[in-house]
Amino acid sequence: MTNTKLAIILFACFFSFDVFSQRVRVYDFSPDSIAEPEYRLSVGRNTSSLQSIEVFPSSGDGTSSSSPFRGYVPVYSDGGGPNQRDYVILENPAGMPEASASDINLAIRFAVEITNNSSDDPLIPRAAIRSDGNYFVVPLIANPSSIPTGDIERLTNLTFNFGQACNTVSNTCDNFLNSSDGNRQRDFLVYFFATDEDLSIGDQISLDNYTNGIFYEFRLSDRVPTGSLSINQLNRGDGRLFLEFSGGQSINQMGSSLRHQTMIIDYNTTGQGTVTRTLREALDLGATRLRLDDEFAQPEGRYAVRSLTNGQTYDISMALVNRYGFASELSISRSGSPLEIEALLEEQSCFILTAGFQTDDPIIGFYRNFRDEFLAKSWPGTSVIRLYYRYGPNLAQWFLKYESAQFIVRGVAKALYFPIAGFLFAFHFIGFFHVWFIGLIAALGVGSVIVLRRVKFKILS
Repeated sequence: MTNTKLAIILFACFFSFDVFSQRVRVYDFSPDSIAEPEYRLSVGRNTSSLQSIEVFPSSGDGTSSSSPFRGYVPVYSDGGGPNQRDYVILENPAGMPEASASDINLAIRFAVEITNNSSDDPLIPRAAIRSDGNYFVVPLIANPSSIPTGDIERLTNLTFNFGQACNTVSNTCDNFLNSSDGNRQRDFLVYFFATDEDLSIGDQISLDNYTNGIFYEFRLSDRVPTGSLSINQLNRGDGRLFLEFSGGQSINQMGSSLRHQTMIIDYNTTGQGTVTRTLREALDLGATRLRLDDEFAQPEGRYAVRSLTNGQTYDISMALVNRYGFASELSISRSGSPLEIEALLEEQSCFILTAGFQTDDPIIGFYRNFRDEFLAKSWPGTSVIRLYYRYGPNLAQWFLKYESAQFIVRGVAKALYFPIAGFLFAFHFIGFFHVWFIGLIAALGVGSVIVLRRVKFKILS
């Protein structure tokens, strides 16, 4: 098999140090600002197919083996089983890293800043991989330039080849390579440092002699998630669609420590999402990726798809994405069209509630049924309805101006839901008169208890 390279580039890793590194900070090198931390790697089958992924800091800053930076690397296995390229969210799945029973090539290219302010001799960047608890020097591709005393240099072409590291230190990668396709998963710890000593490839080193380096843990996996979410209900809002979903707990490779993002897909053509599909199958059918949200990754709940065009029909499907960048199978889709809030108000005829929820939430349907099935059947109820329709539209416009007022509307509506639902349940089974009679007796009983307690308090005082 032709050797392939898995290239990982750390674009923004600053090592400020005496001899090598006392502090590591990773920045987003944007033209306007470098103030915000941004942890990124780029992976690919070779250096011409690099694609960005995230790096996850652990409990520390990468300065010890117990708190390394972590990169989750998706791997394609060519020996059969699920096709990892169908599940990965990389823009170019054909260029994703590859592995087989005999071949693994993982290249890591760094942009680092090194200050040599304490050594009389030039410093040479090095890498060492941990194997059976020990660290061994492994080669760097295209030997990097040395760093003269008192100099600062960013090394944009410092490249570490993982395959060469595995060949240098025997048995390091055997457990990963010998696993069956679709069942490979292994963590590799690599220590990057700089020294003026003349080290040879394969030398075992003691980290006590090479301090102030940086630790990276590279987690490789070709295990894809199985299972999918279920969209139980889709509600419309102003420029938004609200998804009620569940099923994430049954998706494997998507536990709380791995679950990372929520992905929203629009099939564009209604009817394409009638079955669960992989991401690649959906994209091949013309679907588009609407959102990849790394601030929400729940196995169930309610999700708002925002920034949509009112009046346009969307055929929405969703999936969870783990830290390796593998997506679960897409849910069966549901269709809906966002509506401007004025149109929702007119359609729902529940002005204040619609203004509060800004969607056709199921709870609005409950109150609509309460209006039609109970209030409308008595003259006091019809009077309330007439007052509501007289003043409701103007009140709704006022509520739309203030988010705090909308929050109050939602809170009151939800707080009254169960008492009203209980009342309607009793009314359905024992009748109108009996409900009011029981309510009157209960009110008198509660009132009597309050009066008696006050009388007792006055006597005692």
